[in-house]
Amino acid sequence: MWIKILLVEDNPADADLLAELLEVSVGVEWELVSVEFLHEAIAQLCKQPFDVVLLDLSLPDSRGLETLTRLREVAPDVPMVVMTGLDDEAIALESVRLGAQDYIVKGQITTQLLVRTIRYAIERSQTFQMLRESERRFRAIFDSSFQLTKLLTPEGIVLEVNETTLDFAGLRSEGIVGRPMWEMAIWAQSPQVSEQLQCAIGKASRGEFFRSEIDLLGKSGQIMTVDFSLKPVKNETGQVLLLIAEARDISDRKRAEAEILKALAREKELSETAS
Repeated sequence: MWIKILLVEDNPADADLLAELLEVSVGVEWELVSVEFLHEAIAQLCKQPFDVVLLDLSLPDSRGLETLTRLREVAPDVPMVVMTGLDDEAIALESVRLGAQDYIVKGQITTQLLVRTIRYAIERSQTFQMLRESERRFRAIFDSSFQLTKLLTPEGIVLEVNETTLDFAGLRSEGIVGRPMWEMAIWAQSPQVSEQLQCAIGKASRGEFFRSEIDLLGKSGQIMTVDFSLKPVKNETGQVLLLIAEARDISDRKRAEAEILKALAREKELSETAS
């Protein structure tokens, strides 16, 4: 295994100690690039790729959490391990919240701890990147669907809503996410429809699939007919984790069916008159 490290440390003694600890490690090959200033670290990250950064927050040209923030702006996908003193644990924890993968305390670093921390930071960063990529793919598919789609808690609280739904309702996600689905304007056009939805959510939360044609209020103020369904998503024990609510606008089809029925009725009427 080959790992390329950028060490950002202005104390030569600490830098030498870290280099010695890496030299005696077993099973890993290291390439260590050491710099003392933040601007040098930025230049290195812009010039070549690194697998991980070991970062001292107190440098001659930058101090504290700003050091991490500025470096992450340059290399947001490179895992960073913050090195702190014994009395800086609060800052170290805050650095993890701001995006560092981990931290180690100077004076307590051993070869085993250093290697394990670096490996963990790299693996954790790769996992987060895969999750972000998976989320991007999900969002692209979710938003491009022609269906009006929402993800709900089993209680009917909206977790996610796609762009098709927002466009249909003429709403923004901020006014929908985190609220009960039946409070959306498109459902609140009549107490009966709102009641019907709450009943359907109750059934779906108990594991039942629900499907029905329902009239909703579109953003233009027109009543639109949709083919609506609620699908429960269960875990391996059968517990309902969330609900997928989908609706497809079938207003044109319903209008066409109504016209056909009218035409048939007129044809029947003419036929009876002629006879």
